[in-house]
Order: sequence, then structure tokens, then C-alpha cells
Amino acid sequence: MAEERRPHTIREIVQQQADAGNVDSMLVLGNMYENGITGENSLEKAFDYYQKAARLGSEEGKERLAQLTRGTRVINMFAEIEMLRLESERKEKSGILMPEEDKFPEYELKILETVKFVDENGNPLRNFSEDDANKIIGIYGRLMKREKRKNR
Repeated sequence: MAEERRPHTIREIVQQQADAGNVDSMLVLGNMYENGITGENSLEKAFDYYQKAARLGSEEGKERLAQLTRGTRVINMFAEIEMLRLESERKEKSGILMPEEDKFPEYELKILETVKFVDENGNPLRNFSEDDANKIIGIYGRLMKREKRKNR
């Protein structure tokens, strides 16, 4: 008869408990994956565990899921803003004459300069402060309205 394999790591023990339906273990695993504590940094796996906990009625699971989702959306918005800014900068440096409405707005640049997007070691942040997230959301909204007007 084959002997059942016993878990050897904390992650395996917590995984076993989460698989058995333990909501607290699902939250711990979500946190481990979100922060790379497992040796694997996976926002997708973190999302899955928070979602499982939320579906079982965990308020903390719902809250973490909302934070993770919002953080991911803000990061995507920030990336899109950067692409627009870099494209505008590239055109200006190459000497392409652009109408004023195609240039990246100076006032948005000033706001963007106040956003902290790297930690003290220069590593990109995965989550922005609430204040910085609101700045990014505002800039993104204004730029998207501008792009829509330009394309009419």
C-alpha cells in the first residue's frame, strides 16, 4: 500500500487546508502569492484564492479582491498614460510638428511627477497609495476624453 505523502513546507500545509475549504488558509495563500512569499509572485493565483474566500462569504476576501483588482486596473492605466507620454515625447524629439492637442498636457506631467511608482530601491510598486491611485485615475480619465475628442 502506498504511503500518503505528507506536506513538507508551510505553503503545502496551508494549501492542504485551503483545499479542504479553510477560508483563513485561502487568505494566507492569496497573500503569499501576492507578495511572493511562496517563492512565486503570482497576482493571478492571489486573485484566485481571494476569490475563493470571497465566494465562501469572507469579507476580508472580498476586500482583498477589490484592492487587487483596483490596483491592477490602476497599473494598467498608468502604463497606458506612460505610452501616450512617451509617444508624444518621441514625436517632439524627432521634430514632428504636432498640433497642441496632440502634445502630452504639461499640467498632467506635473501631476504625474508627484506619483510614487517605485520603492526606495528603485523597484516598481505593484500598488499605489490611495492618493496616487486617484491621481492616475483622474489623469487617465482626462486623457481618454481628450483622445476621444481628437478621434471625432
